Amino acid sequence: MVGRHRRSDRSGGFSLLEALFVVAILGILLALAFPSYQRVVMERRVQNTTREIAGLLRVAQQAAVAKSAEAKCVSVAFEERGVLVYVVPQEASFDCTSPSGSGLRAYGVLLRSQEYSAGVSVEHRPSDALAFQPSGVVYPTCAGDNCTAFQVTVRGGGQVRHACVNAAGLVSVPPPGEDCPQ
Repeated sequence: MVGRHRRSDRSGGFSLLEALFVVAILGILLALAFPSYQRVVMERRVQNTTREIAGLLRVAQQAAVAKSAEAKCVSVAFEERGVLVYVVPQEASFDCTSPSGSGLRAYGVLLRSQEYSAGVSVEHRPSDALAFQPSGVVYPTCAGDNCTAFQVTVRGGGQVRHACVNAAGLVSVPPPGEDCPQ
């Protein structure tokens, strides 16, 4: 009976060499996939930041209309690290037709704020702030019916997206690779 249950000389595990070989293959695959992963992450950050900014612009316009009795205007200021939405009270001596970030900090009441995602840069033109009047119209204004009164450009990792505000105060986000309508 001793011969029937004989143990095999070979165990069922992996050798050290086999384990190192698998780890090396996984390392190579990760090294190849990591740049693509970083590109996708940065693409999502740019997309999300653009959507967040567009959302805050829409909130500011809606708040200007909703708070028309108590607010002179609702303004959005763009700073180095984030975007801020301010409500400017009726009694404030702030000129809503030519808004500035420094004036908003002095006269406005902070309504909302949002920091930019890591790794993205935000550019804005023509100034560092815009204001929505109680009618929903945006300042600074531009000439003509089909123009961009304010444009925000979000960049990161080779990706570029825009958030646009036209003369009537409507906010839009064009598809990737497209500029704001003129």
